[in-house]
Amino acid sequence: MTASDNYYAVGFLPPGHASNDTELWKTIAGTPTSLTSVDTGIAANDVFVLEIRDAAKRVLKNGAEILTNSDNAITSAGDAGVSMGKFLSTASGVDAGNMNTAWQWTPSS
Repeated sequence: MTASDNYYAVGFLPPGHASNDTELWKTIAGTPTSLTSVDTGIAANDVFVLEIRDAAKRVLKNGAEILTNSDNAITSAGDAGVSMGKFLSTASGVDAGNMNTAWQWTPSS
């Protein structure tokens, strides 16, 4: 995250939604844009990783790559951030509901 209104993110929808459950986003000047999405069938104890290495963005589920994108609109170094809770996608209007679960943060080198 280079600023609070410029960042890449991965979002999740709970099972039962008509939309894909895993989506890679970029937000520039506060405007979100979906880069790619997939329906994976999220289950208890799934582990997700968002990896960003320069232009290469990828999302892994339980160690397997499920999403990739090479968007490079945000190029300056920034910080990592985590957000949880009620989420309403301004781009799609989808109410993702409350995310009430246990989370573990493990930074990798």
